[in-house]
Amino acid sequence: MASIGTIPQSSATNTLRGMDLLDSALLNKGTAFSQEERSEFGLHGLLPPQVETLDEQVVRAYEAFQRKDDDLEHARVRR
Repeated sequence: MASIGTIPQSSATNTLRGMDLLDSALLNKGTAFSQEERSEFGLHGLLPPQVETLDEQVVRAYEAFQRKDDDLEHARVRR
């Protein structure tokens, strides 16, 4: 399976820009795009302003997962 590190720089990342790049599950790094990459690929305004490494994103997502009450996260009616 290819990863972002194994795709040649001259392939998909040079042709995909903006939402097309963000819609590519293989190439989308979320907030891990640097400011330079955001400029190069037309991503300013499409991502939150902070840059966050992939490792930081994993920690944030796992912490959010741990806060879930149950598998389906039922909407609870409080009376």
